Amino acid sequence: MKELGNGGSIIITSSVAGLRGSPGLILYSGSKFALRGLALTAAQELGEFGIRVNTIHPSGVDTPMFRQAWSEEKLEELKGAMPLGRFARVDDVASVVGFLASEDSKFMTGGFLKIDGGSVSF
Repeated sequence: MKELGNGGSIIITSSVAGLRGSPGLILYSGSKFALRGLALTAAQELGEFGIRVNTIHPSGVDTPMFRQAWSEEKLEELKGAMPLGRFARVDDVASVVGFLASEDSKFMTGGFLKIDGGSVSF
C-alpha cells in the first residue's frame, strides 16, 4: 500500500473480548487486546502514507460454527444479555467493514468500532 501511494484502509478483526475482561479466555482475550495495540501503532506509523488502520470488535456472530460452540441453554443465556435481543448477523459485520473500506471513513484511523448489539456498554 505504501509503494502504490494511494493510501487505503486496513481493517483488523478483533472481538468484544478485546474490550473487556473475559474470564476463562485469558489467552484469547489477551490476543484480541493486542490487536488494538497493533492497530494504534500502525495507524500512527502509516498515517503519513494515507493508510488508515482500525479495528472492529464483533460479539458472537450467528453462524453454524458459533452455534456449535455453545449449548442451546448457553446460547439463550448469551442472547439474553444482548440489549438488541439477538446475535450479530454476517451482514451486520460486513456493512461496518464496507464503511471502513470506503471513502466515507476517510478521516478515521486508530479507532475501534463495536459491533455488539450493546453487549459491551461502557
